[in-house]
Amino acid sequence: MIRIMVEAVKESLILNRIVGSKNFNVTAQGDCIIPDIKPDILNSINMTGNVCIYKKEIMEGKIRLDGNVNIYLMYLADEVEDGRIRGFNGNIDFTEVLDFPGATPNMILDEKIMIKELECKVLNGRKVNLKAMLDITANLSMNEKEEIVKEINNVDDIQTQVVTLKMNSLVRAKFHKSKC
Repeated sequence: MIRIMVEAVKESLILNRIVGSKNFNVTAQGDCIIPDIKPDILNSINMTGNVCIYKKEIMEGKIRLDGNVNIYLMYLADEVEDGRIRGFNGNIDFTEVLDFPGATPNMILDEKIMIKELECKVLNGRKVNLKAMLDITANLSMNEKEEIVKEINNVDDIQTQVVTLKMNSLVRAKFHKSKC
């Protein structure tokens, strides 16, 4: 019986594994008051907006997103002097708890949110109802620690085969609160 001692040098890797991806359609809606320094609204002309997420949370089987939609509304004013087109900024706050099977609190959430459609309904001369239809793509991933054999020492009389692998690695993820 021949006994050969080999020494394996191992290295630990942290792998980022994608757990799942899911699309959601969400509606954010709220009333806004036209500021007193602005003239009354007759009709909306155009709207643009952007979405800001200021808090996200992963729970067992669910994800929660807190944010707002910042909307700029151009409107036709009831005043005749100085032109009739005016504009103002409005906000719609939202909180959405969405089902995501397999989600656990130790996972990482990456979300992309697109505004599909914006609507404005004039309730009266000083108040409008703003509605934003949002398309949310949520990706969950988690870090896993794996060990690989980096090299083998003391292999003088043993045939070895070396395979080189190229791997992409997430070096650092920095999460910060956005300035909405």
